[in-house]
Amino acid sequence: MDSLTQLKKVREDRQLTLHDVSDVLRISVEYLDALERKDYGKLPERVYTIGFLRNYANYLDLNSEDLVRQFRSAMKGENESLGPEDVSKSSFVANLRGKFWWAKLLRCSERIVQAEIMYFVLIVVLLILAIDFLLGH
Repeated sequence: MDSLTQLKKVREDRQLTLHDVSDVLRISVEYLDALERKDYGKLPERVYTIGFLRNYANYLDLNSEDLVRQFRSAMKGENESLGPEDVSKSSFVANLRGKFWWAKLLRCSERIVQAEIMYFVLIVVLLILAIDFLLGH
């Protein structure tokens, strides 16, 4: 069994849920689940994914270098032109196409972002009304 497959088994053997691990490591449940299922299309840029793998492996007392090596090997055919930092420009561009791509960068949900946008619009409207009131009188 490879290390990537071991993630879920070791976590379950320790009776930890994805939410437990997410709370400790501050990695979203969706990313942890994608790592365990090897669903690389749901993961962020490669450099971040490698950091997540290292943190997750260390948390579960697995060999983090083995995990990273296996991940790189699995991803090798996907983008051969990557530099030493493993920054995937193609996945970054794909993330930009999302509805609230910057919400992913801030690690907050779309619902929170939508509420913040509504508050911002409300404040701007109130400021415009206040300025109009002050200048009109």
